[in-house]
Amino acid sequence: MKKTVILILFLILSTNIFSQTTDVLTGLTQPISLTFKGNILYYAEYNGGNGKISMINVNTPIVPIEVIQNTDWSIGLIFNGGDLYFGQIIDNNLSKIDINNIPSGVTEIISGIRPYDFALDGNMLYISAYVENKIFKIDISSSNPTLIEVVGGLSTPYGIALHNDELYISEYDGNRVSKINITESNPTVQEVVTNVMGPSGLCFAGNILFIAEAEGNKVSHINVLANQSSVTETVSNLSEPSGLAIYNDELYITEYTGNKISKIGISSILSTSEVTVQNDRINLFPNPAVNFITIDGLIKLKEYKIFTVTGMKVYDGLLNASKTIDVSMLSSGIYVLSLENGIRLKFIKK
Repeated sequence: MKKTVILILFLILSTNIFSQTTDVLTGLTQPISLTFKGNILYYAEYNGGNGKISMINVNTPIVPIEVIQNTDWSIGLIFNGGDLYFGQIIDNNLSKIDINNIPSGVTEIISGIRPYDFALDGNMLYISAYVENKIFKIDISSSNPTLIEVVGGLSTPYGIALHNDELYISEYDGNRVSKINITESNPTVQEVVTNVMGPSGLCFAGNILFIAEAEGNKVSHINVLANQSSVTETVSNLSEPSGLAIYNDELYITEYTGNKISKIGISSILSTSEVTVQNDRINLFPNPAVNFITIDGLIKLKEYKIFTVTGMKVYDGLLNASKTIDVSMLSSGIYVLSLENGIRLKFIKK
């Protein structure tokens, strides 16, 4: 009996030890969104300095560098090449800034929408509009993009994340995560999991979906291909987790009311078949392409295959250190880049 009690106590202590977060940055003001570009972490402070975006190199002694201030309550961060897209709540718009030419300032892309999060599929940017209870999309390659409604009738959509052709949506007031197939002309909302407490940010690592439960003060996860009906707790005792991003098998978390960014190792959660990605998004650019395409968001080298839209394989190989692929030999047309974990990226060859 004594040995049993000791064993149970050891297991409890072990669980607590391995489920604790490490502080990355403290003393922030309502950090809400974050994203990676390489080893640089960009984060938005919702009402810090009237809304500002800063960055840190997570591989060196951390010294935050302010990117831009007075963004009218910034929210939602996503990269397309060197352009960082984000929302401005007060001005109800989607904007961008070229991080390679910051003095050029902010460019407004579209107004009349209150965004929370973004997901990118080629040139199509998906937007969760939590006031309108809808998902919209725009073509960011257009010189005059217009809002296109994708689906409505949601319950405060916050975080969104793409997995293959499915867009996962956290419905904050609905306490559920749902999904739609973006290839459908009139997509139907399907429930993925319910009874999550105020789901906010979403983040994919391969087939594992991490969910920030803001009202539950915890992060949970689920394998979306395993037909699971409930989530597994990843870490608890957080202070209103909001944004999620992954780098080097570590999950970074913005704690909105904790005024900090923390992280936790997730290597034990990810199977060897899972691809390690940054912030649930793997981007391909330029698109359209002429000679080369670059894959942004992968940490490890991965095998790839290129298919025509009819499903015929035309090329395969292993991504090199610069994560570029020579596509100059391809004929003009639409292709699909398939990574070994099942993630697919569409691109156009000029």
